[in-house]
Amino acid sequence: MKSEENFNKYKKTESLALEIANKLMEQDAKLENVEIALLVAVYHLHQKRGIAVETTRKIILGHLDTITPFYESNS
Repeated sequence: MKSEENFNKYKKTESLALEIANKLMEQDAKLENVEIALLVAVYHLHQKRGIAVETTRKIILGHLDTITPFYESNS
């Protein structure tokens, strides 16, 4: 049951993140600016927790490796 609860929390967080991304696109239609701004936000989240920059880079790449197959199979 705990994993279902965690998944539901994740989906709620994902929904909020997508809303933020859409709002950013409304402000600046240049996709590259929005992408960089979101990545900078991720770095700041990790930095506030004392996580080193190189570790954060590896975390981001690991997350991309995890979600890429999902998006490849659904495209």
